[in-house]
Amino acid sequence: MLRSRAIKIICTATALLVAIGLLPTVTVATRTRLTCALCRAERTDRMFLGCAWQRYHDTEFTDWYRSHRPSHDHSWGRLSCTKGFSILGTTTYFGCGPRHPVCAIPPATLRKFAEAAGADTLTVYFDGIISTNLKSQTRAVQMVWDQVLQVQ
Repeated sequence: MLRSRAIKIICTATALLVAIGLLPTVTVATRTRLTCALCRAERTDRMFLGCAWQRYHDTEFTDWYRSHRPSHDHSWGRLSCTKGFSILGTTTYFGCGPRHPVCAIPPATLRKFAEAAGADTLTVYFDGIISTNLKSQTRAVQMVWDQVLQVQ
């Protein structure tokens, strides 16, 4: 009887130590930041123990877009890596991949470009940004940098 009780105590203590050792490695929460390629609004997707929610944030460019462009369905794309967190708050993983080229332009810089650009330039820019062709997207982003750097 004493021996079986000692074995149970040892097994329980070992299981607790293993569980405590795994706490920093088990993912219980994730966070992914996204941006709309058109209006540059930002969305943060979070999940904690299976419950998911989203938060939205306007950027400096979002207000300009709303007052100068037609309404649109957001075209969400990854802004940052997806991060996984343990119950202790330590990072358990990063999930990264390619981002839309527009993410290289800070929203404040994009607003400066839009305020200075003419209607034809903006049409070319937005057509390039919403294109599924990476070269067209990259040309649209380069057009912004060329104009912004030329003004400075």
